Amino acid sequence: SPLLITATEIRVDEPTCASSSDPAQQQREIAFAKNILPSLDWPTLLQGAKAMGMESLPPMVTPELAADEGFLRALYHVLMDVHLVNGMLTCPDT
Repeated sequence: SPLLITATEIRVDEPTCASSSDPAQQQREIAFAKNILPSLDWPTLLQGAKAMGMESLPPMVTPELAADEGFLRALYHVLMDVHLVNGMLTCPDT
């Protein structure tokens, strides 16, 4: 089973006004999230995101969600804009 994260400090980067209003940038973010989604271990990502206070991800990804631009932009945000600065990893098996 995956290591457990206990976050003591995180940093969340907010998109700049220029990048969030640039349609080409938005499409790159959506394409990135759509392409990486099949390779993600969703339960592990969800566990890590929750440990860092990010409660915006759904418990499972449906085909409808995988095609939803709002969901894909939220996924991109969690993957690329949330950074663990300080924390501890704990092995759940010990």
